[in-house]
Amino acid sequence: MSNNNLESLHKLELSVLKQINDFFDENNLIYFAIGGTFLGAVRHKGFIPWDDDIDIAMPRESYNRLIKLSKDTDIFDEASVVNFHNQENARTYFTQIVVKDDYLVKYGLKENRIEGLALVDILPIDGYPDNHLMQTIYKFRIYVNKALAALSNSDKREINKVDSFRTLIYSIAKKLKIYKMFNRKKYYQKLDKIYSLNLNKETKLSGTVTGAYMFKELVESSFWKTREKYKFEDTFIYGGKDFDKYLTHIYGQYMILPPEEQRKSIHEVIE
Repeated sequence: MSNNNLESLHKLELSVLKQINDFFDENNLIYFAIGGTFLGAVRHKGFIPWDDDIDIAMPRESYNRLIKLSKDTDIFDEASVVNFHNQENARTYFTQIVVKDDYLVKYGLKENRIEGLALVDILPIDGYPDNHLMQTIYKFRIYVNKALAALSNSDKREINKVDSFRTLIYSIAKKLKIYKMFNRKKYYQKLDKIYSLNLNKETKLSGTVTGAYMFKELVESSFWKTREKYKFEDTFIYGGKDFDKYLTHIYGQYMILPPEEQRKSIHEVIE
């Protein structure tokens, strides 16, 4: 993505972030910055310069309430709340905030190769079983249903973004049109039930297992008990109080910038 496009995208995302802060506070919805967004808040006081979206997480109860509220309320001026509950062909299990078509033109942006340009990824925070046997069953069920959901999505999968083995699998699935054999929404519904098994239970670990790093994103549940405001460009973003423990767990020496050749967005936007 060109620097001009990235600047326009960050400007749009900041506008949406301010609306998130207002709407969530008004409705007692809790969120935390996660991943590269949290790293950006701590290391750069805003966006990582080459990052192109915002990642936040919500406790499952708040996450479910957001889904219900977004069905009846047009929350954002420039974007829509999209998930498999309200859009049949949603490409991800988790919720995304996607730019409305009119604003793609206004901000000089091009749409994503799937369905719309996602500004914000919203992931639920779920508990992880304490019992070792239950952990094994939990992981197995998630892996199986995620694999089937991915195959059902292979017609639209951006296969250049994943490792070579999965690239091969998706390529074969696409050529054979295997995706026609699977109902993506059905597998998302199954995953929804599995992820929610520990709702309202006190577990030692919890996190955004729906994310890219899956079970690596599990942290001590106490991390999600307290949050504070972090400066983020000309506004703020909420994040967990113990930022060092979280960022070290995910990134290691997180204050060290990566080599220049690695300073790229993981998302591709058509120029």
